[in-house]
Amino acid sequence: MVQQCRGLGQQERHRQGYGTGVFGPWDPITREQMAAILHRYAQFKNYDLSASDSLKMFSDVKSVSSWALEAVKWAVGAGLIEG
Repeated sequence: MVQQCRGLGQQERHRQGYGTGVFGPWDPITREQMAAILHRYAQFKNYDLSASDSLKMFSDVKSVSSWALEAVKWAVGAGLIEG
């Protein structure tokens, strides 16, 4: 079952791999990667993505990658991630 779900995530583009053509479905994921997966899924399902919040409560805010910034702000604004 887990393997089917992981494959679906790649097929539906919720998980896009590392940008180098490498896809690690069994690799641990970071907070920003989780936010990106949830954000892509919400886009796919046409959910409201207007929630957004500041990331200043996170001591590691400067380490959030530019590609994940919108998704992390959305996840915080939607109450999915807390600092």
